[in-house]
Amino acid sequence: MREIPEAHLLILGRGPYESNLYGLARHLGVSDRVSIKYIAPTDRQGMATTLAESSVVAALSDYEAHPVAVMEALCVARPVVGYDIAGLGELLEAGWVRGVPPGAPATAVAQELVRAMSSSSPVDHGQLPTWDSCADQLAHVYLSSLDIAGRLGEET
Repeated sequence: MREIPEAHLLILGRGPYESNLYGLARHLGVSDRVSIKYIAPTDRQGMATTLAESSVVAALSDYEAHPVAVMEALCVARPVVGYDIAGLGELLEAGWVRGVPPGAPATAVAQELVRAMSSSSPVDHGQLPTWDSCADQLAHVYLSSLDIAGRLGEET
């Protein structure tokens, strides 16, 4: 808030922590700058609009096996800051996501979010995987595995 006085935090999702998060915002004196919104998984337009209106996306889950929301944010050229965890590691290595270590102090995370907001998108959209390229890569893994399995069977 010191660096961006008009900042507003929108938390997407629904769950058991909602009342705790609102309580924390009240305790910190920022409740007028925090809102929690649920977007149904079937509301693709609502999600796209919300992502397009954001300045930065924070992906601070403890575990993220398939970072679909992160990829969607990158597709609409939104900078992403996330924990350096499984699922995001490759995106950090590619330079597409700005990383912070899990458990980093809130001030460090906030500073990284501010830096990300003032930077252009680090993603060359031509390099982003598509569903087709992902399917091709997965097919290659399976076919390579079958070839190895077939050769192992021939040796016995």
